Amino acid sequence: MSPWLVLVPVAISVSTPAWAARGCETVSSLVELREQSARGEAAFANLDMATLEAARADAMSRLPCVQEVVGPGDAAAFHRLMGLYAFASGDRAQVAPEFHAARKLEPGYTFPEHVAPPGHPLIEAYSEAAQLDEGDLQFPIAPRGGWINVGGVRGAPRGVGSAAVLQVFEPDGAIVETLYLPAGYALPTWGRAEDAGGRQGAHIGLISATGGTALAAVGLYAVARGYEQQFQTTDDSKELEVLQARTNGFAAGAIGAGLVSLGLVGVTVLTW
Repeated sequence: MSPWLVLVPVAISVSTPAWAARGCETVSSLVELREQSARGEAAFANLDMATLEAARADAMSRLPCVQEVVGPGDAAAFHRLMGLYAFASGDRAQVAPEFHAARKLEPGYTFPEHVAPPGHPLIEAYSEAAQLDEGDLQFPIAPRGGWINVGGVRGAPRGVGSAAVLQVFEPDGAIVETLYLPAGYALPTWGRAEDAGGRQGAHIGLISATGGTALAAVGLYAVARGYEQQFQTTDDSKELEVLQARTNGFAAGAIGAGLVSLGLVGVTVLTW
């Protein structure tokens, strides 16, 4: 008899990587992202608008697929590319927000002379962008236990009037999302506003409690000092006993409240 080969179906659960869930066929690298910025500068220098547009489109499609930590220099190069395209295409409203973001993240950068020689209007636009008013500052709400980098800086705010590159991280450091946010665009949230508000409320509560116990300690001490002064000026033996007991009691209360206040200061500092 011929042996039969029996195939037993097995269900395999495979989690989808975050970059694949965002529609990325492959992971992009920071080197590839930087290459598009250099490609864009070369295209601008050669007055090659088609290549500049292609470099911008390529960079925008690669950014969400980056699974490395984007640093300030990487974000600055990306913003310069966006600014170069906006400048070349005549979209002056977007030039300053992009160049402002780039200058803030990499203040020492200057365009090579072959890209923009002295006196070129691009140099003036890049310089003037430093004076841009960012508008209201917004602090992104991260996933619970995670954090968000804005322009490669952890916990930094995002100015509504400036462009930004954001990276969202899980508590274990895994990248949830990397995205580009042009000036004026609404800021997404990755956590619950209640969590951020709860932490802020807890901090305010700790500060209030610390101040309250400190004031109580001062008040109890003042009362103890008053009874001590009466104790020093009284000759009645029975009254002396009462005053001594009150002085010791209020003094002990002042010390206890002071210790509680110091403890709350420590908790406030450690949990901030």
